[in-house]
Amino acid sequence: AEAEAKAAAEAEAKAEAEAQAQLRAEQSAAAEEAKRREAERLEAERRAEAAAQARRSREEAARQQQLRQVMNSRAASWARGKGLVVLLRELEEQWPRIFSGPAEALEGGIRPWEPEDLSDRAISRAYKRATLHVHPDRCAKAGVSVRIEAEEVLKLLTHAHADKDAWRKGADAPTAETNPFSAEQPRSHEMAAAQTANAHAAAAHAAAAHADAARAAAGGAAMRDAV
Repeated sequence: AEAEAKAAAEAEAKAEAEAQAQLRAEQSAAAEEAKRREAERLEAERRAEAAAQARRSREEAARQQQLRQVMNSRAASWARGKGLVVLLRELEEQWPRIFSGPAEALEGGIRPWEPEDLSDRAISRAYKRATLHVHPDRCAKAGVSVRIEAEEVLKLLTHAHADKDAWRKGADAPTAETNPFSAEQPRSHEMAAAQTANAHAAAAHAAAAHADAARAAAGGAAMRDAV
């Protein structure tokens, strides 16, 4: 009887152990299945997000390309037939989103991106200052359309600067109407022209006075000879 009881206890313990093992196996399998499903869910979400991101990127690229085409056409139309000097003078009027802010900070002062005169040095200095305002680093935090504007303006200025023979093309035309601030500060080259005109007038006056004096002297000599 004791042996039978012992055997029964052992069988019961074995059955319990097997049941526990089976339960653990089922729980493990269920956990693995849950992990697999979670991984599949996360992968599906990742793929969906990647697809959405790719779609947004394509849409943004298409929008930027459209903006770039519009800006390129506008910039090319603006620059057609103009030399570097005229382009520099018209930057504020034509591209206010880039240059109106810096212009307001000057409080009516002379714009550093406009040449002070028509010398090579003044034009080069103004060009360099203008390119600083449209440099990619300067516009990095601006909106997409402003960055594209800056890119197009920089390309045009660079192209115009490379054609040194055409720097002053159209520069003799009046430009006061193209810049609302131009009347506040007379341009250096206009002042120089006025000074040159004054100098010529003074020289002509002096020459006339010298001629009058010479005639008077000649007349006096003739009278003395007659006496």
